[in-house]
Amino acid sequence: MMVNTNIKNNKMIIKSAIIGLGNIGMGYDYDTHNKSFLTHANSLHNHKKFKIVGAVDTNLKKRKDFEKKYKVKAFSSISDLLKAKDISFVIVANNFKNNIEIFSKIAKKKSVKFILYEKPFIFSLVEAKKISKIAKKNNINFAINFQRNFNKKYVNIINKIPEPVKNRRLSITIFYTKTFLTNAIHYLFLLSRFVKKSLSLLSIGNTIILKQRYSTIQFIKVNEKFSYSKLIIFSNESKYEFTPREEDCIIYKFKKDKLYKSIKIMEKHAKFKLFSKMNQKHVLDNISNYFEKKDNLCFKKTNFINYIKILEKILKLNEKI
Repeated sequence: MMVNTNIKNNKMIIKSAIIGLGNIGMGYDYDTHNKSFLTHANSLHNHKKFKIVGAVDTNLKKRKDFEKKYKVKAFSSISDLLKAKDISFVIVANNFKNNIEIFSKIAKKKSVKFILYEKPFIFSLVEAKKISKIAKKNNINFAINFQRNFNKKYVNIINKIPEPVKNRRLSITIFYTKTFLTNAIHYLFLLSRFVKKSLSLLSIGNTIILKQRYSTIQFIKVNEKFSYSKLIIFSNESKYEFTPREEDCIIYKFKKDKLYKSIKIMEKHAKFKLFSKMNQKHVLDNISNYFEKKDNLCFKKTNFINYIKILEKILKLNEKI
C-alpha cells in the first residue's frame, strides 16, 4: 500500500488535513500553551507521527487564526485543498448535509488512505452501503471519531465482558444529557457487539430500551444543561461502573455473604485508569498503526453495519431524543 508520508529520522510522518475549524476542529483549546489532545488541530500538532499540511473552513477569521498558530495554509474549499496538497489522512470535523458527496470527493484523491469523520456522519443502512462501496472502490479506510472505541484500555474491558446467555444475563444502563446524537450515540457504537438481531425497542418518556432474549440496554436522558454521561454494566457475576468523567472503570464482583450464604454482596475487585483526556491521542495512535500495517487496531473490531442498523431503528422510534 502506497501512502503519502515523509520519513524523518526513520519515523513515519503522516501528512494530514482538517476540514472544519470549529470547536472540535480547533476552537476548544486554541488558546492553550500546553500539549493538548482535545481538538483535532492540537492533537495532530502534538503527535510525533502526524504533520498538518492543510485545513479548510469557509470562515475567513478561523482560517487566519489557524494559519497564525500552526503556520500552515488554510483553504476556503475542499476542492482547493485537494488540488494544492498531497495528503494521506483527512479529518472531517464538520457535519455536512451531503456527507456522502464529500466522502466521495476526498476518497477520489489518490494520496488519501484514511478519512476520520466526526459523529454522527450517517444515519441509514442505505448510506452505510454507499460509503462502504466508495471506500472499497478507492482502496480507502474510514472511521467515525467515537473516541472510546480507540482507547485500548476501554475496549479491552468491554471485550472481556462475556456475551449474554441464558444463565448469564446482561443489564446495561447509559445516563446521558443533551441529545442522543450528542452523547448516547458513543455508547451505542461501543456496545454494538451486545446487540443481536432479535431486537425489540421501546420508548418510554426519556428512556430508550433495547430488549433482547438475555440482555437489556437502556439509554436514560437526564435533563441537565451540562454535558454528562455514565455507563453501568451488570452481569450475574460482576458490575462495571465507568465514572462520569470516565477517568476510571471500577469493577465489582458478587460474592456470597459470610453469614448469610444465600445472599450475594458486591465487593470492589479492580480499578482501571482510562486516561479519557488523552482519547484523541488514542485515536491517532490507532490510525498511525494502520499506516504502519500493525494488527492491533481498535476500530477494526467494531461492527459498523450493525451499529447503523440499530441507530436507524432508534431514530425512527423517537426523533426527539
